[in-house]
Amino acid sequence: MPNLLPAMAIQPERIVHLCTPQMQSVSNHLVRAYNAAGVHTTVDVVPLTKMPGLKDTAGVMNAVFQEYESPVVNFTGGTKLMSIAAYATAFNAKKTSLYVDTTSGCFVDGGTGSSLVNLLPDGNDKLDVVVNRLSVEIIAIANGVERVTQGRDWNPFVDVARQFLLLDESVRAQCIDFGHKLLAGQPQAFQVRRNWFPTVYQRPAEGIPDIFRQGLVDAGLFEWRNGHFFPNSSWVKPILQLPRDPDTWTQLVPALEMANMPFKFLESGWWEVAVADYYERVRGGRGVLWDADAGSQTTKSTNLEEDVLGVMGTNLLYVSCKLGRMREKLSGWLEEANSRGSRIGGSFARKVLAVFYPQSPFQFKRLKNRCAELRMEYLDGQTVRAALP
Repeated sequence: MPNLLPAMAIQPERIVHLCTPQMQSVSNHLVRAYNAAGVHTTVDVVPLTKMPGLKDTAGVMNAVFQEYESPVVNFTGGTKLMSIAAYATAFNAKKTSLYVDTTSGCFVDGGTGSSLVNLLPDGNDKLDVVVNRLSVEIIAIANGVERVTQGRDWNPFVDVARQFLLLDESVRAQCIDFGHKLLAGQPQAFQVRRNWFPTVYQRPAEGIPDIFRQGLVDAGLFEWRNGHFFPNSSWVKPILQLPRDPDTWTQLVPALEMANMPFKFLESGWWEVAVADYYERVRGGRGVLWDADAGSQTTKSTNLEEDVLGVMGTNLLYVSCKLGRMREKLSGWLEEANSRGSRIGGSFARKVLAVFYPQSPFQFKRLKNRCAELRMEYLDGQTVRAALP
């Protein structure tokens, strides 16, 4: 972010990375992030030694000053010696400099040359001038992830997710168990599953309590047909429209995932949507995504769909949602969630474990302590429910 945000604000004609060998991959990621953020620039990479000293850094910077017009020096850290040399060189050459203070939310003028304010949009030194243009994908690309899909549109399911939060526990458990049974009972082979789904959509959904059926119909997940309650046939249509020999990853797998939607929502999707709604409405999250795939640029799925992603301030929001029912191994999942959040959003990602059901005092203390060690937030169902409008 200290490299990306000034580029978004100043929109320089050229950007020069003074780059040690171990930072070459980071430089490559930033080039792609500049493009994704709409910074139309040319990037030149000036290689440095593995541990550049004061004279090494100053020498390279003075050479850059000779070659480029009106340079602005961005103190992004590097090593302490690099930062000291960068400041001293900019001061002696009377070149404009800056530092990104994410804690205070502003660009700080380094005081080494002409005023930085003249280069910022409307003379505004607040990060807000560019932060609102950040997206999950831009942050992910800056951290080396090739792309992030848009996931599913969760807004049509907000009302029914809120209803789910308020259900009597016996009704909620019946709905969850119905969805779980359908998900767990699917054939493993993709082609067999293709033929299995149409039969499921022809069977009335008798396991869902009457009190909750209309909410699912209003959300478009289920429907009334001939006076009976069925999964909405629109979710299975992509399977019925497949060619005889579909491509597995570009046609068959997406169709199977869509057919799963009513059952996945009942099992756990409602909690994920409720959490997405909570972070956007209550916590100020922006560009919140549900079930986005953060992986490679290939058309083949990476099977790395994340529950909830978003942007908070200048950082990625990463939320792993778990119901926390009996025998669910939450402690082990924490480590993976921490790793996946850092992979997408870097070391400053805002990582959250969202668990709906209350845990035993021992398990709760253990989870809270481990979350604190990993700098993760712990969110529970009661907090989300209390924030309902």
